[in-house]
Amino acid sequence: MKIKLGPIQLTYKGKAKIVEKDPVTHRAKIEASGNAARSASTAAMLVTATATAVSPSRTAVDLVTTLSITGRPAQFGRGVMVEVGNKLIGQFADAVS
Repeated sequence: MKIKLGPIQLTYKGKAKIVEKDPVTHRAKIEASGNAARSASTAAMLVTATATAVSPSRTAVDLVTTLSITGRPAQFGRGVMVEVGNKLIGQFADAVS
């Protein structure tokens, strides 16, 4: 996953796994973590995804995330971290669909 933070561009490589799933409530918890190749930066995310039928052909998925980043990117302010979190979620959603 490639992330750009101002002048810094990082590529995180890691894994994600479903750690909990409930077919009755249509909810899953996914843990993901990775390391940046040329940096001491790490990223870890816990995603709770809950699916709700909107119509016979549409499903809404609500995501609640916790993101933790270490290393140089962690020195940026909260606004930048929110932007990075949104990019990560966007890339995650693209991969799922």
